[in-house]
Amino acid sequence: MKKQKSFLSKIKICLPKKILEEIEAMEWDEKWDATLATPESDAFLDRLEEEAKADRAAGKSIKYIPGKSLAELFQRQV
Repeated sequence: MKKQKSFLSKIKICLPKKILEEIEAMEWDEKWDATLATPESDAFLDRLEEEAKADRAAGKSIKYIPGKSLAELFQRQV
């Protein structure tokens, strides 16, 4: 019976903390959603996309091959 009370006490402490963490995480998600929905963010992401496409066209990027380790992907060929 004592173990059950101890367990319930832990739940009473941990559950509100977990609920608060989830609420705070949702608030941050909402803030990020609002930030990323701005015209400035759209323009920035468009610019990043164009730069990535230009790098790819110029051969400045490495093709990702699923299953390869990062060490293999980033080894430079001499």
